[in-house]
Amino acid sequence: MPCCAQLTSVMLTREICDWHRFNNRRAISSYTGLCPGERSSGSKRVPGSVTKRGNPRVRAALVECAWRMVRFQPQYPPVQKRLSILAKGSHALGAVRKKAIVAVARRLAVDLWRLYRPLHRRATGFKALKLVRGEQQQAESPPGH
Repeated sequence: MPCCAQLTSVMLTREICDWHRFNNRRAISSYTGLCPGERSSGSKRVPGSVTKRGNPRVRAALVECAWRMVRFQPQYPPVQKRLSILAKGSHALGAVRKKAIVAVARRLAVDLWRLYRPLHRRATGFKALKLVRGEQQQAESPPGH
């Protein structure tokens, strides 16, 4: 994983096991427990805090990776968006910084899911097999053919 240390990368891979079992970004957010909760009654809707229903080890590792990205990869778009809050020496309070880092961790989980889900899940059946074989043949053929 490009953003995480080797131990964290192995831990995330072992805890999640199979990235393509998640159908969409909401599913991976829900599994990690980094999606916002909601209390609703009738037409009234009140957004809540993070649900924390998912895997606590994955959630903690993603938050740690997000803090490392603030320090070592500030060009990552979610970090850039919240850099004024997350930067060292900012005047933001602790609760605001925690909310911002959870948002970065959630986006990191979604980006990792997008990176590691297999290409053949996007296409189905023979079309997927043809797509994978075509990409391999193009990569193996010498230039000019």
